Amino acid sequence: MKASDVMTREVKIIGPDKSAQAAAKLMIDNRISGLPVVSDNGEVIGMLSESDLMHRVELGTDDKSGSWSLLFSDPSSIAEKFKKSHGRKVHDIMARPVISVDAEADLGEVADMLDFRKINRVPVMRGEQLVGIITRSDLVRAFSRADTSAVLARANVEAIHQLIDQRLKALSWLDATYLNLTILDGVVHLSGYVQSKQHLDALKILIGETPGVVATESSVAIGTPVLGLDDVTR
Repeated sequence: MKASDVMTREVKIIGPDKSAQAAAKLMIDNRISGLPVVSDNGEVIGMLSESDLMHRVELGTDDKSGSWSLLFSDPSSIAEKFKKSHGRKVHDIMARPVISVDAEADLGEVADMLDFRKINRVPVMRGEQLVGIITRSDLVRAFSRADTSAVLARANVEAIHQLIDQRLKALSWLDATYLNLTILDGVVHLSGYVQSKQHLDALKILIGETPGVVATESSVAIGTPVLGLDDVTR
């Protein structure tokens, strides 16, 4: 799946010159936890999240000048924290540079980015245009709706394959060098060569009693294949 398959398309945005309180109200009213900050010409220039609004002087949650975290911080970090806790405009407190993903990005790439960057959301771009946003919740929601039948079918096929291979390797009387099998919906189709009709009959019984197998079909030839020169030297 791609980013465009699960992204939220109706994205709430805010301008850099809006007030921090206006941004907070927009989040609360729309029950969202983050906003892309978009300039007048449509460029995404920042991201604003709940964490950017937690440490505010108005709430008394800003870092105090005597706190241990500030005593061991460099002056630039202290200035940045002051700006975020006292800034009145969105452009004062937004996070930048913007981390984004392309609309065609694989969901694995998106999940890795959210984990690696320790962020909860990422804008989705198509070229320079903002076309959506993906949050961790969007990925969880996509998983809740995913059709797992194909994955389970592949796992079942692999399990049957592995079990049959184990049983074949344990047979001293069967040379399975030229034997092939494919499995679809529990039906095992045999092709290739076996030594005799007796070998084939026994093989069908062995496969038929393997858990998960519902039927066995065969286009197996009896005997040993004739190898050409190309086969011998390949």
